[in-house]
Amino acid sequence: MLLSHGWGGRGAQLRSFVAPLRDAGYQVVLFDHVGHGHSGGDASTLVHFADGIDAVARHVEAGGTQLAGIVGHSLGAAAAGAWLNANGRAMRTVLIAAPTSLQRYSVLFARHLGLSEAVRAAMQRHFERRLGRAWQDFELPGAVAGVRAPALVIHDQADIEVRPRAGLELARAWPGARYLATRGLGHRGVLRDAAVVQDVVDFIADRVVFAPPPPRHAREFGAPAPLL
Repeated sequence: MLLSHGWGGRGAQLRSFVAPLRDAGYQVVLFDHVGHGHSGGDASTLVHFADGIDAVARHVEAGGTQLAGIVGHSLGAAAAGAWLNANGRAMRTVLIAAPTSLQRYSVLFARHLGLSEAVRAAMQRHFERRLGRAWQDFELPGAVAGVRAPALVIHDQADIEVRPRAGLELARAWPGARYLATRGLGHRGVLRDAAVVQDVVDFIADRVVFAPPPPRHAREFGAPAPLL
């Protein structure tokens, strides 16, 4: 199992999942993305995150271990989706508090830092030129249009860093994805909640079939219960 943290975080933020996943019979790989935690580097983007997942996955598989799935949080979840789409992978996937639009996410982040839109837009153009990739390549629904991996999308209704609607957009765009709304945990607290951890393990182990996202005409912020 690979665990992919979010922007500004580190692998240790997902430590609550390690023991339960190991108890369920999985080996767990935690790592720090480039420019985060103990990893080197002074620049880090969604492309760097996706490349990091690819590098770790290839390293693990080169040692003869088959990857059973991936759990991603925030930008680390978005990167997991982009990586799966680019590589045609079909492993079980959990995406927690994932942004669905890199541009919208950057606008919110810029506001948090007090940056003007002119500065934010200039940063976007700089990254696009430097990485040779348009941010549009990572926008939904196109970013997950080709993914056929079983997915569980988890998003908390009290998340003020990535809007709750993003989780619904992701689950609806991802073919066959399941959806779980939580309440009162926030963007990072959701990683420490015992019930969420158990839901993740149950999904990875295929012990519980969770409900799909509600249709667009339904009340959007209900919390679908697992179907046992």
